[in-house]
Amino acid sequence: MIQLAKADGLKVIASAGSDEKVAFMKEIGADVAFNYKTTPIKKVLAEEGPIDMYGSLLVYFTCPSGSWMI
Repeated sequence: MIQLAKADGLKVIASAGSDEKVAFMKEIGADVAFNYKTTPIKKVLAEEGPIDMYGSLLVYFTCPSGSWMI
């Protein structure tokens, strides 16, 4: 997903549950990657936003196994 979004010119903000996965997401092109277990998503979006849901496409893809939503 990260590489497809970047190929289309989109900014990618990605999250994972381990620092190793965060590093991998950065390696394959994520603009911002963070560990959702140690960093609040609200903080990341406040720093990296705003997200323009009307002027661009906002894609949300997740496979979480626990509760981490806002």
